Amino acid sequence: MSQVSQPTEITASSAPAYKGFRHIVQHPDLLGGQLTIRGTRIGVSHLLESVAAGLSLDDINDFYESSFTDEVLHEALLAAADLLGAMPATAHRP
Repeated sequence: MSQVSQPTEITASSAPAYKGFRHIVQHPDLLGGQLTIRGTRIGVSHLLESVAAGLSLDDINDFYESSFTDEVLHEALLAAADLLGAMPATAHRP
């Protein structure tokens, strides 16, 4: 009897890294394929919209009950720039 394997659930912790980024992931089953912050269900777009609205990183962390670091924000900005074709994502990564 052939045993059917169960599909593996994709989470923000197990999704593949976006272009080698440490904190940014992407998978079609996670937020509809949007770039997502690793370990969360928060899209990069949500983080960037919060910054654009004038929220500080402390405000964002309080709102999302997270502990995003400057590195997470930096990677989110680089990934967004990469998607827009502004620069190679690896050009300015620390």
